Amino acid sequence: MAKKDTGDTAVKEPVEAATLGGPYRDSFKLTPKRKEQLRGLYRVMRLTRDIDDRMRKLFRQGRYYGTYFSQIGQECTTTVPAFLAEKDDFIGPSHRELGCMVGKGVPTKYLFAQVYTKSTSQDRGVMHPVFFGWTDVRQITPCTCLATQVPLATGAALSYKMRGIKNVAFCFTGEGATSKGDFHESLNFCGIHRLPLVYTIQNNWYAESVPLEIQSGNPNQEQRAEGYGIEGVRVSDGNDAIWMLCVYEEAIERARNGGGPTLIMADTYRWYGHSEIDPATYRPDDELKRWMALDPIPRFEAYLLENKVMTSDEMNAIKAEIQAEIEDAVKFAEDSPESPAEVCLENVYAPDDFVNPLSEFDKVVAKEI
Repeated sequence: MAKKDTGDTAVKEPVEAATLGGPYRDSFKLTPKRKEQLRGLYRVMRLTRDIDDRMRKLFRQGRYYGTYFSQIGQECTTTVPAFLAEKDDFIGPSHRELGCMVGKGVPTKYLFAQVYTKSTSQDRGVMHPVFFGWTDVRQITPCTCLATQVPLATGAALSYKMRGIKNVAFCFTGEGATSKGDFHESLNFCGIHRLPLVYTIQNNWYAESVPLEIQSGNPNQEQRAEGYGIEGVRVSDGNDAIWMLCVYEEAIERARNGGGPTLIMADTYRWYGHSEIDPATYRPDDELKRWMALDPIPRFEAYLLENKVMTSDEMNAIKAEIQAEIEDAVKFAEDSPESPAEVCLENVYAPDDFVNPLSEFDKVVAKEI
C-alpha cells in the first residue's frame, strides 16, 4: 500500500543532500557491475544536459521555430527510468522528457532533426518541435493535451499482461497533469488489474505558472496511490541520481514480476520557464538559486569522483565526445531537407490495404475471455 520514503511533507524548499543515496546510501554497494552501470548513466545524464542546453541556444538564435521545453535541472526524473528500461518497454512521456529519448538510445542527430521539424525526423516534420517520439524504442510522441499519455501507457501495460509479456510501461507527467480525469481513471483501472506499470509524477512545483499549493488540495500526491490500491513512493530529492536509481529498480522489478504498479512522485525543479517564451517571473529568485545549488549533474560527478568510479580525465573525454556528437547532429539537422506540406496528409486516411490493429487485438481479448 501507499507509503512515503522520507516522512517529509511537501515543501518547496529542497532537502539537504550533501551525500547521494537518500535512504539507500548505507545499503548501496559499489560493486564492479554497479560502477559500470553508473558510468553508463553518467553519459546519458551528461548527454541529456548538453543536448538540452544546445537546443535552448539554437531556439534563441532563431534557428528553428515553435518553442522549446527545457528540462534542465530535472534530468534524473527521465534519464534514470529510461536508462533502466528495456528496449521493448513502453515509454509514455509528456512534453519535457528529452531524457527519455536519450536514455532509450535514440541517435542524437534525429533529436535535432525533430526540433528542426525536418524530413529526417521520424515523423518527417509533422509534429511540433520537442514532441519527441520514436516507435523503434516504443516511445510515443506526446500530445499537447496533458495527461493523454496516461491511458495510453495503461493500455500498453494491459496488453503486456494479457499477452503474458514481461515488459513494463512507463508513464511520465508533471504534477499539474494529475488533476486531469485521464490520470485518475487510468490509475483506478491499473490498480484493479495490477498492471506492470511505473507512473512518475515530476513535481517541479509549477503547472506552467500555477504553484502546487493552489493546484491541489493535497500536495503529497504520492498519497493518491493509496486510493487506488497501488504502491506510492515519495522521493523528496528527485535530483539525487542514486536515490532515484534504487527506487526505480525496485518499481521495475515489482512490475516486471507480477507485483503490480508503482506511483513515484519525485520533487525536482526546472531552471527555466514552462517554455522558452515564458520568463517565469512568478518564481522567487532565492527559490531558484537554492534549487540550482542542487544541480543533479555536478552532484553526480562529485559522487563518481569521490568514490573512484570515474576519473576527471574520463569525464573530460566523455564531454568532448558529446560535444563533437552534438555538432555533427546540428549539421545533420540543418542540412536535412524540409518536408513538403502534403506530408501532413499522409496519415489522415487509411490506405486500401490497411489492417486495423484493433481487430487483431480484439481476437486476443476474445481468446482471453
